[in-house]
Amino acid sequence: GAIVVATGWRPYDAGKLGHLGYGASPDVVTGVELDEMLAAGPALRKSDGKAPKAVAFVLCAGSRDPEHLSYCSTVCCGASIRQALQLLQAEPETMTYIVFEELRTPGVAEEHYRAAQEAGVIFIKGKVSGVDSGGGAGLVVTVDDALLGEETPLGGLDMVVLATGMVPNSTNIDAPSPEMDEEKLSALSADIDPEAPISVAGYLQDASDDADDKEDAAKEDAGEGEAAPPTYPEGGSILNLQYRQGPHLPILADGFSDSHYICFPYETRRTGIYACGPLRRPMDLAESALDAAGAALKAIQAIHNVKEGRALHPRSGDLSYPKIGLEICTKCRRCTVECPFGAFDEDENDYPILNPTRCRRCGTCMGACPVRAISFDNYSVEMLTSMAKAVEIPDEMDEKPRILILACQNDAYPALDMAGAAGCQYSAHVRIIPVRCLGSVSILCASDALSAGYDGVILMGCKSGDDYQCHFVKGSALAGVRLSKIEETLKSMMLEKERVSSMEVAISDSASVGKMIDDFVAVIDEIGPNPFKGF
Repeated sequence: GAIVVATGWRPYDAGKLGHLGYGASPDVVTGVELDEMLAAGPALRKSDGKAPKAVAFVLCAGSRDPEHLSYCSTVCCGASIRQALQLLQAEPETMTYIVFEELRTPGVAEEHYRAAQEAGVIFIKGKVSGVDSGGGAGLVVTVDDALLGEETPLGGLDMVVLATGMVPNSTNIDAPSPEMDEEKLSALSADIDPEAPISVAGYLQDASDDADDKEDAAKEDAGEGEAAPPTYPEGGSILNLQYRQGPHLPILADGFSDSHYICFPYETRRTGIYACGPLRRPMDLAESALDAAGAALKAIQAIHNVKEGRALHPRSGDLSYPKIGLEICTKCRRCTVECPFGAFDEDENDYPILNPTRCRRCGTCMGACPVRAISFDNYSVEMLTSMAKAVEIPDEMDEKPRILILACQNDAYPALDMAGAAGCQYSAHVRIIPVRCLGSVSILCASDALSAGYDGVILMGCKSGDDYQCHFVKGSALAGVRLSKIEETLKSMMLEKERVSSMEVAISDSASVGKMIDDFVAVIDEIGPNPFKGF
């Protein structure tokens, strides 16, 4: 079967916007509350039940604010304009103001904006610094007016409407957060970038403030004490998934479901589960309907593939799933922890076992294994090192360096291919081996290449981070973590750490990838030849 997750969104908690008067006055309401009033009849003030004569809409209430929601919720501008027009249609004498920092009404919504102007809605560009009760003379909105360049009070208001942002229902906010052990919390906080814990509004964290977070991080880097506990989503699980990484769908830093926009729209890292609508990103009703149709089609495709006996995520040329050599396995559990898709678990003897329905054959487990116990029928660490050793290494007297590039076949290798097709030139001293994912590259591949006489090694992968372009989510990020640990290996080999470098290349970087390679070759020329040449 398959699951389409369309849990939608909820408005941002206006109780966190005390400076905008919410909770201090009953006549400061949210846009959702105003919609409920308009649906039930004419909008009336909560304080006295009378129709408001002067109403101010405060846009971006908590949105595009690093202290609350860092993103734009897309629908607030249009929704506030619609509400202002509804108020004017019900009572043409109502004074309506819309205070905005930036008004976003793309496409045909621009006509909606013009209609509001013609109807008499007054638009004020500026940032609202506060909302006061006005001492009985009506609510007062203080605006840092962008045109006047000074703070201006907007007084005598009967109602203030806060256009609060859109928060995805990634969790069941009414249920308690599940208890998870430290291992699962670490896996959850490392969903995207293993070195970048999530720290935004809407997440639970025991650290008191950002200063404490930075101090803890500094202590951890210095080896003094421990860092702050990992952050995790607030609320209970919706699906209660049985994964090592926890019961939630993987999510991005702002709480939206991690659905790969670039490579695999709607797909999550949980096989057969597809997200759509505002759970993926802020979107309006029409866009949500189209998004839901796409997710439903992906679910149908998944069921059809399984029925026909095909892999849910087929890869051209794949001959097998990972095979584990249990006789040399050290039970380190790196494969189970680092797998982006939760395809590994352990048996009663703590040996890893594979769930093939979850595996996407990226090879991250192969790169994670420190003893080369994991391989595929047609892909292994030994195969990569054999290919590297088959290349002719120039003698030291030739004064020609030899550089090995292990390039991700999804972004980096196509970028190199496009650079060649466009006639871009880079050093002739490099030799390129494509890999399934940079996450499948073990640091042993780099040390073996240097032992064979290569002067330098480039690990070239996709973009990492929250806006990652990696087909397998965090291959480049994991490669960066592994590279940070290779310095000791190079030191034991009496080699400079600059001989191994990690590069992130988008498929659109074909014009600049040549310079990146040439810059690395220049560093190798300055260091000098590898002393292992000829051995």
